[in-house]
Amino acid sequence: MNTSSSSLPGDLFITAAALRKIVMRLPKNKAPRPDGISTVALRHLPRRAIGAMNRVFNGILRTGHFLDAWNKGKIITIPKAGKDPRKPENTGLSPCYPTWLKHLNVPC
Repeated sequence: MNTSSSSLPGDLFITAAALRKIVMRLPKNKAPRPDGISTVALRHLPRRAIGAMNRVFNGILRTGHFLDAWNKGKIITIPKAGKDPRKPENTGLSPCYPTWLKHLNVPC
């Protein structure tokens, strides 16, 4: 049985070049997410680090195993304009996941 990443169906395989393109398209002026990694730091990763990330991501896609710790995010409440922020119905909820998770399109 061939277990290499190239045996993944085309829509479940990501190349290092595609990952580099995704990283370079990340917004530049975003605050770090809960993982503490800024998009600026991701954009400056060397090729070897992108290659390592690529192997991890393809391993996730190949095996379907996703660490529970990576599947946790923070919920940020945003008060609605002109409303009493002390009342729960007057706030919007915004989930905050790690930057790379949003762009990998792994279902949470």
